[in-house]
Amino acid sequence: MSALASVEHKTYAGLNLLQLVRRLLPLPLRDGSQVMKQLGDHVRFRAHLGYEHPRHQVAGVDVRTTPVQIYLNQYILAGLLGTLPAPYLELCYQRAREGDGAMAAFLDVFNHRINTLRYWMMMRANPDLGLAQDQLPLPGRLINAINGDQAGPLNPRQLLAIAGLLSHPRRSHSFVQSLLRRLIGLPLQLQPFRGGWLPLDKEQHIALGLQNSRLAQTTVIGTRCWDQHKSLRLLIQVETYEQLIDFQPEGNRHQWLCDLVRWITHYRYDIEVCLDLPKTHQVLPLHAHPEAGKGLRLAYTSWLYQSAPEMAARKQWRLNTSMPAQADAEQWQLTFTIPALR
Repeated sequence: MSALASVEHKTYAGLNLLQLVRRLLPLPLRDGSQVMKQLGDHVRFRAHLGYEHPRHQVAGVDVRTTPVQIYLNQYILAGLLGTLPAPYLELCYQRAREGDGAMAAFLDVFNHRINTLRYWMMMRANPDLGLAQDQLPLPGRLINAINGDQAGPLNPRQLLAIAGLLSHPRRSHSFVQSLLRRLIGLPLQLQPFRGGWLPLDKEQHIALGLQNSRLAQTTVIGTRCWDQHKSLRLLIQVETYEQLIDFQPEGNRHQWLCDLVRWITHYRYDIEVCLDLPKTHQVLPLHAHPEAGKGLRLAYTSWLYQSAPEMAARKQWRLNTSMPAQADAEQWQLTFTIPALR
């Protein structure tokens, strides 16, 4: 501990582990599978070997090394609050006083892993507030949204003209439909009350003689119920085949569309999106191509060849990898669902 500067000790000793590591890391951690490597490149947790009363969980920090050394009083193997038996604790202290740090370094391997996992658990449970929205965990993004620091998928300047309408929390069907037409820039129709199945909680299941066994009052057959308000249907009239591809999953505008409709509907409804392409926009079969991105792709660019009379007889195409085309409308159609965040 002689390497610790007094000014560093006064600066960091009063902080808890979570805030200290957040201050030392250049970017917040997002991937739990790589937390050991990402955290180990910048921070190293070690045990504080001392006899003074541990006033804080962080004893000191040495920022002159790479990675930064954090000496802890709690959640360590060796130390006054550690789990190491007294004989081994005295042996570790004695070797450290004699300049032999091998035993302490060996125990620090486990100390580092324990506190790395501990930091990852605390970070997931505590929201991190800041300006970098794409680097925040979900609790931090939600709290920032409540504070008005998150504009959603739109540019804040686009919301100036409709700021008064958005200030009202209750949004009617006609208002949401008009707003989507303005923001998406394509003809569309929003159909309410599509409905959907919702799973029942275990407390609502039937248990004869115990719960929910009164006929016509509390008894519900099955493990799910129908909610007529669960979903909406959004019919979008795309103008070109390229727009149809952009709105499909993995397309350039698919994630933007998902964020937009969830934001407008307050994340309360599942959205069934139907993309309609007029039959006048003929899509020819695409053959294999040697260049990447220009060949066949199921449900995107792959089509079965048909003769001209067969093409003329068809009135509607449904682009779906699991079902054949139907013939009851003058349009191409692709359907996918945007689930609500539950």
